[in-house]
Amino acid sequence: MAKLAPKDERSFSPIAHKLLDEVSGPTRSWNTVSGVTGELRSLSAISRIDEQETRDDSSRSVETVERLTRQMRYGATPGEEKETKDFIRRLSSATGLSLTHSNLMRSCRDLLFQIEDKLIDEIRRANLKRPINDKHAIARFESRMMDIIRTAIRQSPLPYSRSIDDQ
Repeated sequence: MAKLAPKDERSFSPIAHKLLDEVSGPTRSWNTVSGVTGELRSLSAISRIDEQETRDDSSRSVETVERLTRQMRYGATPGEEKETKDFIRRLSSATGLSLTHSNLMRSCRDLLFQIEDKLIDEIRRANLKRPINDKHAIARFESRMMDIIRTAIRQSPLPYSRSIDDQ
């Protein structure tokens, strides 16, 4: 007599298994922004370490690195998907880096976190309302959000101080 698998159990997928092995495996070493060799970190983890370094360089400890186990998605048209993939391919080709969509999105996310206060001020000043089920209104709304984000970035001070040698 055959047994039924529990409803929440998934069938074995060699691709998913390989992906899980790659994601959950040991992280690679690289030089961080401050020049200290450490484990691969997201920009938010690097900024936490940089803050810790400025407090006390001698007593700095290595932080535990979270694994990338969640996916965050957003809706896009086939044309937007193609444009984004082409853009990432152009950046990778021009810079010699193997960039991914995730690399860029996490960087943009961290940038938005850094300008949060100015972004809140600008959104409040714009008095926006998010439209629902109106493609043209949503496009105008997102275009206006892009302008607001650009303004907030320009108004925010750089998170580091430039030395005379950098200029």
